[in-house]
Amino acid sequence: MGRSAMLWGFVLLVLVVNSARAEDKPDPVADYKTFLASLPKDDPASITKAIDQYRAAIVPLDMDKHVKAFLEFLDHYDGVCGALCRAFWDRVDGLKSRGIDEWKAIEAVQNSEEAQKLTQYGLEFMNAAEDGFYIRGIPEYIPTVFSPDLPLSVRTYLKLRKVDMKERYWVDGSITVSFTRLAERTAQWDQYIHDFPNSAFRLDAFFFRTACLRQLLLGDSYREPQDVKAVYEKFLRDYPNTYPGHLVRRQYEVFRKAGYFSGIKDDFTIPCSTHDEVMNWLKESGSPCECWFPDDVSYRASSCERQ
Repeated sequence: MGRSAMLWGFVLLVLVVNSARAEDKPDPVADYKTFLASLPKDDPASITKAIDQYRAAIVPLDMDKHVKAFLEFLDHYDGVCGALCRAFWDRVDGLKSRGIDEWKAIEAVQNSEEAQKLTQYGLEFMNAAEDGFYIRGIPEYIPTVFSPDLPLSVRTYLKLRKVDMKERYWVDGSITVSFTRLAERTAQWDQYIHDFPNSAFRLDAFFFRTACLRQLLLGDSYREPQDVKAVYEKFLRDYPNTYPGHLVRRQYEVFRKAGYFSGIKDDFTIPCSTHDEVMNWLKESGSPCECWFPDDVSYRASSCERQ
């Protein structure tokens, strides 16, 4: 065998060995994901176990690993909320099968020892009016536990979501935040997207901005025309050259020309053509969002909303 052939054989051997070593290299985030998958979703104590494992296996690593593992934790956290919600609804159905009224059954489940202990794990039983109830994370819990070990982009995101979740955007089919606050939320999420263009939560932020902006642009049938006008004009003064600012200006002109601002709420119905136009504006912007209503259930937008 010639010297050249021997050299190439040696190089090939080195590449194979290095490739094998790379495959054997431990992946702490993958291991953490496997650990989370082994935890029962219908046991709130799995939250504590997941946090303890994060602190032991992930916190000593570099910040990039923190974020990836944190995303895995949030998926697990949401899974626990969903599984517990289904389990509690099964109890409600069991009580109803014995002839107990649904609202009394819900009250009994809400007052049960298991439901009362949820707060120990950063979870809470939320009354959803006509929709019954759901299980969610206590807004302050995750930011308090994880923020010291996360980068500024994630800490800022959690801070915004904590406030949003505490306010509750939508209850019983009605928007519950003020029109002024809706404008503030729109501006805050727009600023977040500008400040952290490479955030792991960028698509979530896109969704929350679009959801708030949609309602802001439509004026909403619950708002008085003069209130809408005042909020629009303040928004245009404060954020004139932003993406939401450009769309608010367009809608301001639509409402002005239609005489909306000079009337009263009951005298003016926003035409379907205006609604369709707003939806087209949002789609033309390249927003990745197809769902339009933010909720206070999770720290994240749902997976379909992040497409």
